[in-house]
Amino acid sequence: MKPTHTFQAEQIVAGYDHKTVVQGISLVIPSNQVSVIIGANACGKSTLR
Repeated sequence: MKPTHTFQAEQIVAGYDHKTVVQGISLVIPSNQVSVIIGANACGKSTLR
């Protein structure tokens, strides 16, 4: 059986300087597809790198 995704994360929590900037995010990145994360400035996208 082939895998249906290459990356899966559940309930991600991240922050800096004692401030939570990302909380409760879950995601699945499918195999062989292009995936992007989009959002407003300062919403926590770079925190996920």
